[in-house]
Amino acid sequence: MKKMYINESTDPSPITTSLPLKIAIYVGIAGTLLLGIYPGPFIDWAVDATLMFSNIASPTASLPILPGG
Repeated sequence: MKKMYINESTDPSPITTSLPLKIAIYVGIAGTLLLGIYPGPFIDWAVDATLMFSNIASPTASLPILPGG
């Protein structure tokens, strides 16, 4: 049974990528670092976006208040 990464590569040439792919990779890396280092504004934005929908449900959709509590 042959296992991965045991033998040397048969083609040692570097992998070539197009400019749009490189840009997409770098934007993804930058976004990941930004969210990891400074997540506060993005979390606030997500909370604000969900609160926008909190007034859609009518009062009849909520649970009834039971007597005594």
